Amino acid sequence: IIFVSPCGASIGIYKDYRYLLRLLIVVKEKKIPVFHYNTINSSKSIIFDSIAKYILNRSDVNVREKKSKLYLDSIGIESTLGTDSAFLLSPLENMSKSSYISFIPAHFDDWHPYFKKNNIDEKFNSKVLPIISKIIKKNNLKIKILPHFNLESEYKYCNYMKELLIKNGVNERNIVVPRLTKFQEYDYEISRSLFVVSMRYHGCVLASKNFIPFYTFSYENKMNEVANYSQMKEYVINLNNLDAYSNNNLSNLFESIIFKRDDLSDMLKSRYYNFILPNVEKKTKQLFKGDE
Repeated sequence: IIFVSPCGASIGIYKDYRYLLRLLIVVKEKKIPVFHYNTINSSKSIIFDSIAKYILNRSDVNVREKKSKLYLDSIGIESTLGTDSAFLLSPLENMSKSSYISFIPAHFDDWHPYFKKNNIDEKFNSKVLPIISKIIKKNNLKIKILPHFNLESEYKYCNYMKELLIKNGVNERNIVVPRLTKFQEYDYEISRSLFVVSMRYHGCVLASKNFIPFYTFSYENKMNEVANYSQMKEYVINLNNLDAYSNNNLSNLFESIIFKRDDLSDMLKSRYYNFILPNVEKKTKQLFKGDE
């Protein structure tokens, strides 16, 4: 089995030619790549998309977004639609819940095709961080700022977020930037949260599978979709439309997620066992157990 793990929109807006070359080698060796619930869309490059279509026509394609499925249908590629493969991780629902928010920040101005040089980072920091600070102080909460990767650049950015929160009046003792060296620690910290504020896709996925309500600042469609099938779409803020949200809108959503936290957690648990997990298990069992 040649197994293609999800890695963002590498066939799509990221236009990753190194990724495409590896896949081309696989099909030239007459093997069948299995895309295990990836994101796949047009890159807007005729050359890239033509090579991608050649590969996809010779692959077993499974995607995690309705938008990806519609795109593949439009170019004549057969595919199945499921949920993210990280939902195969077991829930950590028995952990005691603490009175802290998990905040997973991200910066986009220097790399993301949608946001390059449009100052979205500054807009988020000046508009949203004061509201997060206000919610923390009003509800006597703590906050853990979680790095998405075990990289020094991530810790540096998380500590920068910490400095901005302190400037907005949050007591330094109520802010923690933990060292996370493996995904299990990331998963664990999310599982113990009161709720999650995520600017990263898998922060939303792990919150959902641990039955922790999450507030999403969405930079791509995949975050909207995981919130949609987790039934948390009420708590999605699209970063490319951040100016459309008033401070009251944002504050009210934070207050709502705190007020309805237990009900939302119960809903997420039901949704996980009744829809999300069966969805992703079906194809995986077919691949590795030979079930038809």
